[in-house]
Amino acid sequence: MVMNSFSFVRKVYFVVALLFCCVHANAKNWQVMLIPSAQTLPENTGTPLNKTPVEPLAPSYSIMRTELEAALLKDLNRVISPSRVFESCERSLCGADSKKALVQAVQTGVPELELLIVFALSEGTDHDSSFIMSAELIDPLSFQILHSLQIPILSSGQTKPSQAAIKSISADLGSLIARTLKQKNREQQFKLTLEGFTLDEIAPLSTYVLTRTQNVDMRLIRSQKKDGLLSNMFPIMQTQFSVATRMTPAQFNLLIMEYFSQQDIDVVSEYQRDTAIFSLARIGNPYLPSFVSSIVLFLVLILILAMLVKRQMYHYRLASFADRKSVDQWLETYNSVSSPWYFLQRKWGKQLGYWQRLQRESNDLSKQAKIFYEAGDVTTAKLFISKSLNLNNDDKQARKLLSKIEEHAQSKMDLNEKEQAARNKVAKAVNNYRANKPLKALRQAYQALAEIADEKQLKRQHKAVKRLIKKLNYECSQHQSSLFFTGMGNSETVLITRSPRLQIGRYANNTSELMVIGEDKSIFELNHKALSRLGKQCVVFYQHSDHEHSACENSGFFIQDEGSTNGTFLNSKALEDECARPLNNGDTILLGDSSELKAVKLTCHIQASHQNLHLRVDTLMQQTVDLADLVKIWPDYIKAMQSSVLMTQTPLLLCFDSNEQKFTWLSEDSLQSRTHLHALLLLSLGESASISPVLQEANSDANIEVNGELLLGKVPLILPCEIKWQERRVRLEHASYRKRV
Repeated sequence: MVMNSFSFVRKVYFVVALLFCCVHANAKNWQVMLIPSAQTLPENTGTPLNKTPVEPLAPSYSIMRTELEAALLKDLNRVISPSRVFESCERSLCGADSKKALVQAVQTGVPELELLIVFALSEGTDHDSSFIMSAELIDPLSFQILHSLQIPILSSGQTKPSQAAIKSISADLGSLIARTLKQKNREQQFKLTLEGFTLDEIAPLSTYVLTRTQNVDMRLIRSQKKDGLLSNMFPIMQTQFSVATRMTPAQFNLLIMEYFSQQDIDVVSEYQRDTAIFSLARIGNPYLPSFVSSIVLFLVLILILAMLVKRQMYHYRLASFADRKSVDQWLETYNSVSSPWYFLQRKWGKQLGYWQRLQRESNDLSKQAKIFYEAGDVTTAKLFISKSLNLNNDDKQARKLLSKIEEHAQSKMDLNEKEQAARNKVAKAVNNYRANKPLKALRQAYQALAEIADEKQLKRQHKAVKRLIKKLNYECSQHQSSLFFTGMGNSETVLITRSPRLQIGRYANNTSELMVIGEDKSIFELNHKALSRLGKQCVVFYQHSDHEHSACENSGFFIQDEGSTNGTFLNSKALEDECARPLNNGDTILLGDSSELKAVKLTCHIQASHQNLHLRVDTLMQQTVDLADLVKIWPDYIKAMQSSVLMTQTPLLLCFDSNEQKFTWLSEDSLQSRTHLHALLLLSLGESASISPVLQEANSDANIEVNGELLLGKVPLILPCEIKWQERRVRLEHASYRKRV
């Protein structure tokens, strides 16, 4: 009963739909494309309806596509395969995100398409039908839905229809679509705008459109010339038509494109959907042959005008060169205008022999001038050069020789000035040396040396100035084995000593013995009551390696207790009398007690060369012991905390630490791989103590001053002295201790 009721309802619905569609025998054949839409029917027979779309499409869609295509082809409609646009069409809308994206892709891939048919199988909303097979007829150009057709499949029930029912209904839907396409569409209004065409190209358009179809009314609205360059000679038209037709936008667009294709005219078409306006623009210039001819004629006229202007310019140049007696330029210009097109030979050709003779005579005079110059007679050479330039102002050989003579004279003058400046500096240096101002004398000697350093012709003077500098350094040098280094604005003081022995201890209160730093020993006073006096506490000394012993046993710094009352401890181990122990980097020395809270703690820093030892007083006691108690046992603890000892056996570099913003002393081999240190000067202690700059740069910020004089080279170390770099100052003073009263 259910199936019989379904067949009856389907047949009645189909007959009513066919009666509604009026058939016209002269209807146009269509170029269509079938696209499946998302379906909601699962494949398993008897399974209830699922609202969620199934991907990929069910096999029933393949049956629907086959039957629809067969029904359309019976009525001579052309069905275009979706494979021309999409690689696969097994999913809803062939994988497009929306119908709009689908239509845009199809329009781009198949421009000749006239109609897009989107078919689907979905659940019915009417109580008389359970499922509906539907189709939408979409114009691909305007995105308009021309017709929407639906056929119910079941009258009741929730199960899937059989494949036979789907096949039958699909054939009926295909026939219904074919008959619908044969009816006349509703009349539509378009505007057709043509731009960039000639009048001859668009005149036959109306006739072509009207003869190709019977349902078009095409009226001319406006046609005028487009304003522009040469618009009167080569008119380009702007034309607008009003079109009333029962054709779809896609069909009308194909008709217009077919006309221009037959005319062999490339055009660009654009359809504005909101205003229903077709805009066609021509590609290229319709007057190209005539335009090219005009351009060629124009270029010929420009060329003739350019030749006339160039002739006058050459005429002016020849006259100007003749007035200045520029023979070479006159002959060069005349050779450039030797063509008869310039008409200049008649006026200037008679003078050619005269200018050639002047050129030969000028060259002969230049050769004679060169001979005299090479012989050393500069005066005669300049006379011949003057005669040559009087005949030919452009004689290159004469001018080159004259430039050479002038450069030689200028070089000699500059050389004399440099030599005189160096002599003046040397004289001032000698006067300052006699006035017992060695630093100023050496500065002026170095300046004199810089004046003549690059002059090969002043080698003798250069050697003499170097001998003077060497003599000044030798005669003004002093023996300095130890000194105090103090940073201005920083109370830290460093005792720098070259002495091989350093005695550490305190002064006895009941002695008037004077302890003086000498060449063979230095002292480091620590006035702590737990320490023995100097000479009784401990000694630090440097021992050089012998060839007979290994370096690890005999070279380096050692410490030895000298019979102190409270002892000396190295890394918490007591030192025995007369027993020397080697010092290593990072060792700690405790003086007067084995406890760090009661003893004076010294830390050892040995640089990479193992020839420099830095002893620094540790500040732990100051931080842990009450200050009142500390003053009782160590009256000058503040001075001790701000003091250190640097024992060196090599020259030292004064460096500025950019990270800690302070000065430090290092050996040359310890400076490697320390980019934050800026080396300033080199200090050498001993018999001929001296200081010298590490690097002199053009930047004034690199300048170093010693007692107000620029440090330009090696100078004797004369104490006391003040060193200035940028805005920072340090002092070097004699290392000697006064007798206590």
